[in-house]
Amino acid sequence: MNLLFAISFVLVLGCDSTERNDVRLLIQPTGFSCVEPSPDGGTQALAERALLTRTFSVVVDYIALGGIPSCRPTRLVEWCNGRSCELVRRQCQEVAVTEVQERLDGGLVTIERLNTVVQDVLHDRGPFTDDAPDGPVMIRMTVTTERCAALEGDLATLRLFACSGLVGCAYSCPVQIDAVQGDLDLDYDTLAGVCGVGDVSACSAFALPGVTLMKGATLCMP
Repeated sequence: MNLLFAISFVLVLGCDSTERNDVRLLIQPTGFSCVEPSPDGGTQALAERALLTRTFSVVVDYIALGGIPSCRPTRLVEWCNGRSCELVRRQCQEVAVTEVQERLDGGLVTIERLNTVVQDVLHDRGPFTDDAPDGPVMIRMTVTTERCAALEGDLATLRLFACSGLVGCAYSCPVQIDAVQGDLDLDYDTLAGVCGVGDVSACSAFALPGVTLMKGATLCMP
């Protein structure tokens, strides 16, 4: 299977036949609209971190669930507490801030516009993967100012993301990828209407080795 950003999968149905099934990951802005305190006593978007560095990384994780549970965060956690929910693959691409700035072309920067530009940059690179996992999975995307080299490696020993580098996080509902036709939303579910570093850290840490999600905990490296 082939994953574009628009994400496309190529499904191999048999030795002599290949059916292409294009699936786009659509990144909703909620998980990339989280804020942190600003020096003036207000708040500022975590997304601003991405533009204050030379390079940021887009990390896509595939989490095997062993079934299709509810999409609600509490139900996902309950499901995985009784089963082996496992990170089975991680892919990372780096984006140079200059690539984004050229497309923004000096206009007003909003979360929605930045989100669209980053998706366009990645889409233009072609397929994100040509071998998406089989079986029910949740797809998660985390954006961080850390470099890919620090975030890849043995899946059994992956560390938490650095708190200071987190930009945003979103995830799909549990899905059987080869059954998807068209678009697949990645979003962040929050009832509070506002989110911060703690929320992004919980999203990014779910199903990492040795991680237990607890209400109010910040699951990232200081």
